[in-house]
Amino acid sequence: MVMYQKTKSALSSILPNKIDKYNFINKISKVSDSNFYELGIYKDDLGKQAIVKLFRGSYGIHRQWLKNEATVYRILHELYAKKGDEIKKVFPHIRIPNLLKVETKKEYYIVMIELVDGANTLAALDGQKMAELSEEVAKYFQFISTLLSDVQKQLLVERNAGFILLMTIFLSTIAVLRHPSAFFSIVKAVYFIFFNGGLLYGEQSFVHRDIHPANILYDGRMVYPIDFQTSVLAHPMFEISHLAITAWKFPDYFWALQESKTFKKIFMNKKILNAYKALSLYCGIHRLAIRSEIGTTISFMSHIDGLRVDN
Repeated sequence: MVMYQKTKSALSSILPNKIDKYNFINKISKVSDSNFYELGIYKDDLGKQAIVKLFRGSYGIHRQWLKNEATVYRILHELYAKKGDEIKKVFPHIRIPNLLKVETKKEYYIVMIELVDGANTLAALDGQKMAELSEEVAKYFQFISTLLSDVQKQLLVERNAGFILLMTIFLSTIAVLRHPSAFFSIVKAVYFIFFNGGLLYGEQSFVHRDIHPANILYDGRMVYPIDFQTSVLAHPMFEISHLAITAWKFPDYFWALQESKTFKKIFMNKKILNAYKALSLYCGIHRLAIRSEIGTTISFMSHIDGLRVDN
């Protein structure tokens, strides 16, 4: 039986007092623009800690995202059970935290994940180190994609070229309403995306789709990618494109990425480069559509200038 404790929040929501052998310790303050999940720290009698994500509600996209995260964790753990030696041989310093429990009822969805001792986000590191580790994680997921079975791929959400082009129309409309000063930049971006839309068809790869310093933990030796809510099958360039648009918050990190081997390889092939640009612009439009801060507008317009979409 699950017992609940009321907590102070904008949603007046609740977190369980106890989940299996883990006891509630404290609630985590919101660290992003998402107010859809309640986050809490739990600990068992041996001192092992876990993080709990709870969504209250019987339906909604955010419940589906949490369900998707649980699915991705299960797939990754299944891969390690079958091909762990192969994965560790290529990426010995990357590990996926354990999925400890999933509990689903009509009124809520709970995911409990191992909280790694001594690991912190990359945000405290210098830009060069952040870029090196982010690039390694992106390569890791490219490798993971080659190991997925057809059955595992069928369990993953797919975001193909048709979806991207349709969503571009929808998101750009919202983006213009939220950021009218970016109108001409958005129009330029939409034109570029559709002009190069043909490059987005074909190969689908597993992408984390939200690689940034807050979603990678590091303890000085091991790297731990987390937060798989929006992970999907999509064009391979989606990973790097999203990584670039989120890197603007850390200028040293962004420019270190631009000098990485991965980006230099992209810049050498015009078709791959244009696919990268198109998907990066799509990611930028998506951010404009969901955020209203003036800084988002400035970052997007700077990003378009940096991509040189006129070339």
